[in-house]
Amino acid sequence: MPILWRYLIRDYLKIVLLSVAAFLALLLTMRLDDIAHFAALGAPWELVLSFALHQIPYILPVALPLSCLIASWLLADRLSSSDELTTLRSSGVGLATLLAPLLFTAALLSIGNFLLVSEVATASHLQSHWLKAEVRALNPLLLLNNKQLLRLKGIFFEARGPSHLGEYATDTVLAIPYPRKQQILLSLAKEMRASSLQFEQKRLSLVSYLPHGDVIVENIQDFSSSTPDLRPFLQKMSWSLQNDYLGFSSLLQRLYAQKKEWKVHPEEGHQQELRKNFYSTIGEVAKRFCLALAPFSFSLLGLACGLKIGRKASWIGLGWTLGLTTLFLVAFFTAKGMDKKLGLMLTLYFFPHFLIVGISLRQLSRLNRGIET
Repeated sequence: MPILWRYLIRDYLKIVLLSVAAFLALLLTMRLDDIAHFAALGAPWELVLSFALHQIPYILPVALPLSCLIASWLLADRLSSSDELTTLRSSGVGLATLLAPLLFTAALLSIGNFLLVSEVATASHLQSHWLKAEVRALNPLLLLNNKQLLRLKGIFFEARGPSHLGEYATDTVLAIPYPRKQQILLSLAKEMRASSLQFEQKRLSLVSYLPHGDVIVENIQDFSSSTPDLRPFLQKMSWSLQNDYLGFSSLLQRLYAQKKEWKVHPEEGHQQELRKNFYSTIGEVAKRFCLALAPFSFSLLGLACGLKIGRKASWIGLGWTLGLTTLFLVAFFTAKGMDKKLGLMLTLYFFPHFLIVGISLRQLSRLNRGIET
């Protein structure tokens, strides 16, 4: 490898690594609520540490492109301000030769970011949810505080008296439907207590409503059961496998299966649901490719806007950098919530890339011809 390549790639990667570390520290603080909530579930410190570490691959695909932008812009600005750019060009090194090692490294980072967002981050996200499910499965009261899961199962739970998350609840109301038997089980308990080994209820009343209008009422002074015995039932109530938990090959298989099912079922009502799921899966694929392209696009933008050939200080390059970066981030996060409008969603994901690359190439072409900006 030429000395010039080693020099440029070393400085570029050094700034990338420092920027990634800074962004990870910043983005992890934004996820402290999730980590604190997981710790509040009563998980041991080993699981809390594992849960926190599994957040890193999930936020790294966003931190890496921004780090590439900062690294390329700072490196280009330093080459210009220290007159190294002028020296290299006067010695016969063209602009394309100068930028080739950096863009090659950025392309490798884009490939790595694709593997990261498609394989590592999905596995990490899945493992984080497994850890949550594992902790909740050890304690029935934790599961009963998961309102979203209970709503999906049609279960109602409320503690009307004093309670402490995962330890005890008083004056509880629990309603469980039985669709196949057309029954509703209503449980009223004065107190519920749970631990990793025992689940206890005091002054319990069970009210069952039968199809023919009969009602059965059972009053129990004390009731206890082994928490591990409830584990199979609690795990049965677990969540479904969403698109952002799947590796890329599994995601493509789901996309193919949804497309095939869409053609098989012509019913209008069923078609709307299938179309929504199909568009959502396409959006997940587009999102991964969008993040994969970002390190290369942002590196090209940083180099194009950071290089200067004039003596006068200009803020135009910095303005273009901030404006296009803001446009990309706004479009990206907007597209994540637009599953129903496929065309607009794909435009928001990929149009900023075309704009960034087009403006960057135009800027580099002007610099190569000696036109000061």
